[in-house]
Amino acid sequence: EEGGVLPLKITQVSDSSYQRMIQTDSDGAMAAALNDFTQRAEIHLVDNLAAPVSMGEIVGSFSYTTQDGQLITASLIAARDIAAQPERTTIYDLFPFLHAFDNPLVTLLAIVLLLLILSVALYFRARRRRIERRRQELYEQRRREYIRRQRESGGTRSSASGRSTAPARRNTASTRRPPTKRSTTSARRPAQNSPRSSRRVDDDLF
Repeated sequence: EEGGVLPLKITQVSDSSYQRMIQTDSDGAMAAALNDFTQRAEIHLVDNLAAPVSMGEIVGSFSYTTQDGQLITASLIAARDIAAQPERTTIYDLFPFLHAFDNPLVTLLAIVLLLLILSVALYFRARRRRIERRRQELYEQRRREYIRRQRESGGTRSSASGRSTAPARRNTASTRRPPTKRSTTSARRPAQNSPRSSRRVDDDLF
């Protein structure tokens, strides 16, 4: 049967002939008799009583002291079978090593170890973030440096090409200029001219 309340029966009474007269037509007399019986009776159950319990199994003892001091004893037996309840799986069944934490010292050491592991994990996490941030800064610095060099190299090429083409145009223009008729005439003029003419030739030459 299922577990629950275990009904008891009294057996092996030491004096089964004992009787006590109670006035039944008075509620007050009945209540007084029950109160007196409760005070005089004692029940002792066996230690660690637990299912399964078989019907008729002795589960305790009963004693009663009469008004004249007589001690009456009896045995208490189970009136029915009580089946054992299926054992529930606990966390200790799954992890037997948890019984070690019943010791306060072990619990304290476990807490300290857990805090140490957490601190180490947080340290390495912060260190990894610093390394990643430093890498990002170096990457940005190198990228800016590369862009700056590209701009400088582009400006240098433009200025160099401008300087190389400008003189060529001037030289071309100077080489292609035809000699003026005046300078040619002045250079071929004979030396026996007047001083005024010589001065003009000199001016043209210079």
